[in-house]
Amino acid sequence: MHISLYRKYRSKNFDEIIGQAPIITTLKNAIKSGKISHAYLFSGPRGTGKTSTARVFAKALNCSNRNGVNPCDKCEQCKKITLGTAVNVIEIDAASNRKIEDIRDLKDKIAYKTLEGIYKVYIIDEVHMLTNEAFNAILKTLEEPPANTVFILATTEPQKVPITIASRCQRFDFGRISSREIINHLKKIAKEEKIKIGEAALESISRACEGSLRDAISLLDQLSSFCTDEIKIENVIEVLGTSEPQFIFDLAQSLIQGDEKKAVSLTDKAILEGVPSPQIIKDLLWHFRNMLVVKIGSEEILEIPKEQIDLIKSQSKQLQSNEIKEIVKKLSSIDSEMRYHSSPRLLLDITIVDLCSRNAKSQKISEIKLNATENNFNNKIESKEETKENPTIENSTNPTTDVFTTIKANWKEILEKIKSKSPFGYVSLSEAEPYQIDKNGRLIISFKKGFSFHKSRIEEPQNKTLLEECIKSISGKEISVSCIISETQQTNPKTIQSQSISVSDLEEIFDGNVIA
Repeated sequence: MHISLYRKYRSKNFDEIIGQAPIITTLKNAIKSGKISHAYLFSGPRGTGKTSTARVFAKALNCSNRNGVNPCDKCEQCKKITLGTAVNVIEIDAASNRKIEDIRDLKDKIAYKTLEGIYKVYIIDEVHMLTNEAFNAILKTLEEPPANTVFILATTEPQKVPITIASRCQRFDFGRISSREIINHLKKIAKEEKIKIGEAALESISRACEGSLRDAISLLDQLSSFCTDEIKIENVIEVLGTSEPQFIFDLAQSLIQGDEKKAVSLTDKAILEGVPSPQIIKDLLWHFRNMLVVKIGSEEILEIPKEQIDLIKSQSKQLQSNEIKEIVKKLSSIDSEMRYHSSPRLLLDITIVDLCSRNAKSQKISEIKLNATENNFNNKIESKEETKENPTIENSTNPTTDVFTTIKANWKEILEKIKSKSPFGYVSLSEAEPYQIDKNGRLIISFKKGFSFHKSRIEEPQNKTLLEECIKSISGKEISVSCIISETQQTNPKTIQSQSISVSDLEEIFDGNVIA
């Protein structure tokens, strides 16, 4: 019968445990010095070596022919622990033995001395699954443990372990294993098992497993059955259902250029080829995350091929850092929402079109800004002498100034449009006024100090979009809106009076009547 590779190549001694050097050093030193704690808490993501380390530690404590600090793996105790038949090393799955009755039964057995070996070791996996009553039952045992008894509690969610339990344990946090360490370990297994696999396929496996060595070995085992010849990156993509790197680059480029038709066509093709909608969002999210990392100059932390980094670097030049951050935030939000959405494909298409629209709008604003700058520069050269005689000529020919003047003059009309569509938006916007159009072509709306709640309401996507549409209907220009709190703003009392909301306004907005 075939033995799964992750079981066949499970670590048998401390030297075989991958990627947890500080923890292994500490445990080795504890064995050397004889300072063995009565309880340990191993926490960390799945597949990072928690249970394997617990088993090796149990073998080292009970080995009768220890090689330094490593178990010999040949004596009777080592063999029994490896096979799971040792009576003094008990593994408990807390997910299925979580009731207080299970823990009481455990406490009764703890009272008896070990029949073989030196230490009685209890390994409780997924300990966070125990009930509160079960935790309370085991607390007294952890406070006053019997001699030569060691508890090793393993969990992927340490925050769910009561502090009264965690504080009585030595805690070790297992980190995710790096891609390079996973790749090197997979190469050793592939060589031993005579599996042919390409470097690109190994890199794809390591990225997909997100630091879990067990997942990576299991995937290699699955691929070895799937492929009759050499495992290539195309096979990994087919088995995992992930996106091809070139597809992600092309889709990202379509989003940057605001090409809705091409973007939707690309996603449709990928879905027909078997890539799930959530996976496309996840792959896009990581692509733009990598783009942001490259943009800030930290590409050395990326564990992807240099060729891909160079492509990402060239693509990142088309966007500003704040634009990339907005895309990452949007995709991250959709990634969470898609898990519970009844129609992931619909949500994917809406997201793609929305991102294209945002970037197309951003490009238009950049073009307006560039044209305004060029026109302003040309006007300064052509009318240099005229400007000396009439200093107001430059301002009158500045498109940005004209647009701002129009918005300022028609602010009341904009408020009325908002009022008819969003009463709450109208209430909040009444506490603000146009401040300026900044160098990026954005209209800055200024709120008085102490009105941050109203600022937050206007920044909500639906209210912000509505405001931008109303401004466009008045000024004829597409202008992005940004809100600020003015620390030094001194509002004219007349302005306050003109913008204040009367009782009759409130009756109209909320469709109510004054009763007292």
